[in-house]
Amino acid sequence: MNVAIYCLLSGDQLELHRRLLDGLVAQTPGRRITVWLNRPGEATRQYVAGLPVHVARVDPDNTPKYPAMARLFAAPIAEEWVCWFDDDSYLQAVERQGEKQPFAWLNSVRNYLAEHPAAACLGQAVETASLPESFWAWPPTRPWHRGVSAPTPDRGGRRWLRFPHGAYWWLRTEVLRRLQWPDEALGWAGGQQALGEALRQHGREVHDLTRHVAVNAAPSRLLEPWRYPWDELR
Repeated sequence: MNVAIYCLLSGDQLELHRRLLDGLVAQTPGRRITVWLNRPGEATRQYVAGLPVHVARVDPDNTPKYPAMARLFAAPIAEEWVCWFDDDSYLQAVERQGEKQPFAWLNSVRNYLAEHPAAACLGQAVETASLPESFWAWPPTRPWHRGVSAPTPDRGGRRWLRFPHGAYWWLRTEVLRRLQWPDEALGWAGGQQALGEALRQHGREVHDLTRHVAVNAAPSRLLEPWRYPWDELR
């Protein structure tokens, strides 16, 4: 698979960071893995220093997720696909008849794309009807909006949106560049819903594929309520 892998690691969470990167290094030989470290503990610093990964930044300021992502993606990306991991997701080990299968994850993606060659986004597909009306007022203000109306409410007055869980996703690089992703208005939160709507505006959909991946598999470390860019439109 022609994919560039990006990871955001935060804080003094060596167990999480080892769980993610050990799996990636073992299962993706020869692929480019780029890491951003937000206020890492010394144990994480030393651990990452011994891995065949590119550390883009060791950040003492704890830059929010989407501005960090924007800085990572600002560099040229030659690969056809971009794959994103938060540090609470990881690859599951796969064994058959007692033997490890180191390429099971990439093979599962490769096989899926062979059957769905037009797919542009893969991940854990989430569907919600709980977004406030201020969310639907926000996309027309964004550069990726293409004039597609908000979904028609169902009989209960709810508008449904399908989006990729933000802790793990794949996106074609060509689509990422067309969307100018991530949106500059994003901080820590809201990127997953915004990406789902940006894809919908461009006639794309999220394909549900998480085989051999544990997504968002750690207790929340949220210290304060999320602030979303559409809150100001309430």
